[in-house]
Amino acid sequence: MARQQDEQEIRWCSQRRFEAMARGDLATLDELLADNLTYTHATGRLDSKSPLLKDIASGRNQYESITAEEVGVRVYNAVGILTGTVQMRAKVQGQPRNHRLRFTEVYHKADARWQLVAWQSTVIPEG
Repeated sequence: MARQQDEQEIRWCSQRRFEAMARGDLATLDELLADNLTYTHATGRLDSKSPLLKDIASGRNQYESITAEEVGVRVYNAVGILTGTVQMRAKVQGQPRNHRLRFTEVYHKADARWQLVAWQSTVIPEG
């Protein structure tokens, strides 16, 4: 039962994060992202929490929508791993990006809350 609750909480955190990124909600992102975050963009660019939030705040990265599909969750004690795909619409330095991505997302539970510690995504080729 606790494992099922953890899975639901992790899914909820992931969905909240996607929504917060699309709204540019820095307060929610600050809460959901771990201070030691490793965020690997589909381009291969690596960010930590602070630069990621600065890029969203400045408008360098504008996430218009992020829609998750085919998401699976596995929980190992205080670690939750999500895998799946997302349809992501964004503007990066003013250039539109519309990609379907395959991702791995890792959450860690500390002090009774789940936070994102790692994100890795890869563009799914069309066709």
